Amino acid sequence: APAGPLDEALRAALDAGLFAVPTIAADGALFWGSDRLDALGEALGLPDPPSLPTVERLPVDAWFDLASPHAFLASVRAEPLLGEVNWQPMALPSVLRALGGAQPLLDAPEPKRSWLRADLLRRAADRNLPLRLDRLGARTTLPMRAVALTGTEAGPGRVLFHHLMHCLWIEADDLAAPGVLEARIDETGLHGAALAADAAAEPGRRALQAATEAALAAGVFGAPTFVVGTQRFFGEDRLEDAARAARIQGGIVSIGRS
Repeated sequence: APAGPLDEALRAALDAGLFAVPTIAADGALFWGSDRLDALGEALGLPDPPSLPTVERLPVDAWFDLASPHAFLASVRAEPLLGEVNWQPMALPSVLRALGGAQPLLDAPEPKRSWLRADLLRRAADRNLPLRLDRLGARTTLPMRAVALTGTEAGPGRVLFHHLMHCLWIEADDLAAPGVLEARIDETGLHGAALAADAAAEPGRRALQAATEAALAAGVFGAPTFVVGTQRFFGEDRLEDAARAARIQGGIVSIGRS
């Protein structure tokens, strides 16, 4: 039978690289999902929406793994939007194994995988971040153990968290190479050899395991995930939603209450 209009539309969509709806093609790029309307507006040169006033906010827990480039983008953007953030480490591969999930940037079929990578690079470029994906899929067990051991509250632990994110996704360091992790830890003022040794031993294993179990107990299934009260927001592209929830629940607006 001859191809009908729907067949022709399907072929055109596939030829354009579409893999899901809604997808908007503009400025030579594909924008998949309603959560990409802000990026579409930037591509079209539309003005930014007005920002909400600064008010008291609820605390926000942000769950991450250094292995996630989306978590890296979130680590750059979150604190200006959310104020104080409680960065919570976890072993993302262990979370995914426990839940039977997959890593979209590595395991999704084409053309979704290539779109995800292009979208990630576009979002980084929009924020003047020279993101590199050389270390995509790299094992980050020892660096994550080091972060879990130091904690990520204000001070050396927070500095180490941001520094290792930068080393992986801007410098494209191989943190598994001999001496590299130790040297990068030294740059933060911590004792690299001692911390790396603890990370490779039982204290590091226990610290990251406990953090990962806490992530699963909190309902986390990917990185980054932001928890505001009882609400969860998954993905760097949900930062604005998390910020709005923190403000609303913090007292600026009351919804559904007298």
